Amino acid sequence: MEKELKSKTSVHKSAHSAAETGHSSVAGGEKHNHNKTSQGLSVANASNIEKATTEFFDTNGAKLGIKVLIPVKTLMESGAYMGLPAKARNPKMSPYIAENKGSKAQIINLIKTIAFLDQACSVVQDIVKRGGRVLFVGTQNDVIKNHIKDECARTQSFYVNQRWLGGTLTNYKTVSKSVNKFNDLLTLQQTGEISKYDKKEQVQIGKEIVKFERFLGGIRTLRGLPQLVIVTNPIVEHNAVAEARKLNIPVIAIANTDANPDLIEHIIPANNHSMRTVWLIISALADSIALAKGEPATLLGKKASDIVLPEPAKANQTKSVLNHKTFGRFNRETPSSK
Repeated sequence: MEKELKSKTSVHKSAHSAAETGHSSVAGGEKHNHNKTSQGLSVANASNIEKATTEFFDTNGAKLGIKVLIPVKTLMESGAYMGLPAKARNPKMSPYIAENKGSKAQIINLIKTIAFLDQACSVVQDIVKRGGRVLFVGTQNDVIKNHIKDECARTQSFYVNQRWLGGTLTNYKTVSKSVNKFNDLLTLQQTGEISKYDKKEQVQIGKEIVKFERFLGGIRTLRGLPQLVIVTNPIVEHNAVAEARKLNIPVIAIANTDANPDLIEHIIPANNHSMRTVWLIISALADSIALAKGEPATLLGKKASDIVLPEPAKANQTKSVLNHKTFGRFNRETPSSK
């Protein structure tokens, strides 16, 4: 299996160089067209990117051993190719950015998005087939947070979709004590033992469970460290990335043009500021887990016409008062058992 992964990696390295001529020239090919979108791309230019990417894989996909897991049309519709403004660019991301002369917009090389997504999904399947545990980390956007929770429930995986608590990985023994406490409180509630407490203590235990559920609900059944961490944004989730690296746990990250690829073992260059793009990639990675477990996929294998992208969530009118400080306070205030 190790040889297979190395072979797969070499295939994608060849795609790295092959994609340069197949995509970069397209990005700058319409610089005289002034019909611009709000992202700084001409409509014709976006159409050319889709056409060139499709033609590239029609011609070279089988030869390079790269599968187009998400239809090119769907990735285009989600805005996966849209990078950040040039001033936010990390020079180390240059190999993943297509040339875009005459524009301040950065264009992510969609050929490489597809190639490295295929590679990442292969890595996920290999780890899961060997019994490895996968931890998803995504703490931005309600749609994505809920999607991560749902996909992890479907694939029996683990997740953190609220603020990352420092030491979740590097201080796992301490965190696991809080998880055990959470499970004990749930047992009290589920068995009816909570009725032995007075009303005030029952209310306090209920509040405690809500707070534990928010911060630890996704790792409540995690027994030991994960073998793989998947993050939706390596800059926002930099603490999770740092802890994983410290413990030599491989990281898969959806990286925009401002990321540092040196910190990521398995990069998926794509627009992680697009909720729809992140939704698609998380779905593909979750499907890889499902397939490795012999379960059906929900996205992979579908045609573009059969994929319905999510709509942005409506803004919440009220802000939650929960944060890492109140979590710690309530963690200390649990009533002692009678």
